[in-house]
Amino acid sequence: MSRSEHGGSGQQPRSRKQKKNSMTWRVLKILAICLLVAFAALAVLAVVRIGIPVASMYRNAVEVVAESDENTFKAEQTSLVYDAEGNEIKKLKGEKDVHYLEYEDIPDAAKLAIIAIEDKNFTSHRGIDIEGIARAAVALIRNRGEITQGGSTITQQLARNVFLNFETTYSRKIQEMFIAI
Repeated sequence: MSRSEHGGSGQQPRSRKQKKNSMTWRVLKILAICLLVAFAALAVLAVVRIGIPVASMYRNAVEVVAESDENTFKAEQTSLVYDAEGNEIKKLKGEKDVHYLEYEDIPDAAKLAIIAIEDKNFTSHRGIDIEGIARAAVALIRNRGEITQGGSTITQQLARNVFLNFETTYSRKIQEMFIAI
């Protein structure tokens, strides 16, 4: 055949294989573009639904901590002290019955006992214990949503007790972590 029989362009007619490869690449390109658009939409949704609220929680935590002072941490509630058998020994009402000690005046044995019971990694983390949180999350999944262990550090417990409440929500937990840090 001459060149004029193929449209005069000088090109050979495309084979079926070439046409199929061309069509495959077009489909793959369209699929890739659709995946990129879907990923971008999910990213925007994640920022709007998660990122913005979390950033707001962080700003709030910074403000709350910045506004606190020594008096923020002094108890104003009634505390009940019990003996080993569960009998009430003493009621501590507000600041009248509470005496605060300087850190240096607290016996080392008392400090070590609290750390051993509440937060064995207290001296090695900076307010939150990622391993403890991960361990609690795995336990939560294994127990189908039933909370069987905590991941809070002593610092997180203080943040919850002083600045937050005891509701069990993910947003409260995130706020607790930001305040602890």
